[in-house]
Amino acid sequence: MPYRPTEATERRKAERRSLILKAAREQIATDGFRGTRVRLVAARAGVSEGTIYRYFPSMTALFTELLRMSAMRELEVATRAATGPGPGADRLAAAVRIHLTRALKRPRLAHALLAEPVAPDVEAVRLACRKGFHEMFAGVMDQAIAGGEYYPFDTAMAAACITGAIDEAIIWPFAAVPDGAADNPQRIDFVVGFCMAGIAAFRRNAGVISPFRRA
Repeated sequence: MPYRPTEATERRKAERRSLILKAAREQIATDGFRGTRVRLVAARAGVSEGTIYRYFPSMTALFTELLRMSAMRELEVATRAATGPGPGADRLAAAVRIHLTRALKRPRLAHALLAEPVAPDVEAVRLACRKGFHEMFAGVMDQAIAGGEYYPFDTAMAAACITGAIDEAIIWPFAAVPDGAADNPQRIDFVVGFCMAGIAAFRRNAGVISPFRRA
């Protein structure tokens, strides 16, 4: 009679898989992708190296899934802020702010996930996530234009600039900041202000005609 996994068996498998992913994430936060080895992940997870390979056929597969889950979680949180109530400008600023706030909780981990050299399969996931943020930012700006908050402008280009500013802040200056540094709010305020200033000239103001207004 063929073996049929029970609900309890499937739950234990899911829990062990989650445990391995969490251990890999913690190891990457310490040593980066380059310094993360299967034996180190196994030791953190309290499992054998063979157990890890039963769930992930290679370290590349493990890294790919870890990055996908981490990236989708960050995009989901930022998207919730972007789709909340209020003017589009406020929602855009909120999405940028929450993304930066979460990155600065563990800046070295954020740097590794965003910028450290990785295998092509892992990099493809990273690029897909970046595209997701780009599309989310552009969508919020499109809504703000449609709602009359801004004169029309190239939202795809603006989204690329905002995404790039955030990424560069995380890749270099944020990476040198200790986890949970006391002056992080000032850093976040600066980057949020920088991103919003990039589209400020297009904002509609009573009695003011923007020099960027299209004919």
